[in-house]
Amino acid sequence: MTLRTMTGEAMTGFTYFCCWPCVCDTQDLIRVDTRNVTTQEGEKKMHFLVIGNPCEADQSKIPWEAPEVVCNGQELERAILSDHGYIIISMFFPYEDSISSQDEGTYAEHCEHRKQMGYNSGMGEIFRKVASITPLAGVGQSPTCSIQQERDNQAAGAICEGPACKE
Repeated sequence: MTLRTMTGEAMTGFTYFCCWPCVCDTQDLIRVDTRNVTTQEGEKKMHFLVIGNPCEADQSKIPWEAPEVVCNGQELERAILSDHGYIIISMFFPYEDSISSQDEGTYAEHCEHRKQMGYNSGMGEIFRKVASITPLAGVGQSPTCSIQQERDNQAAGAICEGPACKE
């Protein structure tokens, strides 16, 4: 899976999902950030999937279906933060050819259909409500081409600039 980092770069790695709609939600609402972790070998910089802190915005937007999202002032209780202060939700493992995985492009049509239906089912809908309270930079915006557009353009010999892809 290729996602944007909090610094705007594309990063390829993998994570584990319970179901295919999570692939769509990850592409739309999640970014990658770092956290220094102390291991037996010493301090290591690792990559994690992050969302914005819902407690830093209008807390009345936290859906009743997410009772575990509890704010103490502007802090999300029990949250682990990335190096830049974002809420960590999962690890983003380095991509390895030797590990069998599925490409997110496999779900592109499913994700588009889910979007057209208004994300109207499952835990993903609840996640989307929480993650959308404090969107991360670039989430829901198109300041540059999407990662898939960049791949398509590279294959066609085109470049990506500004709000739209250009030849």
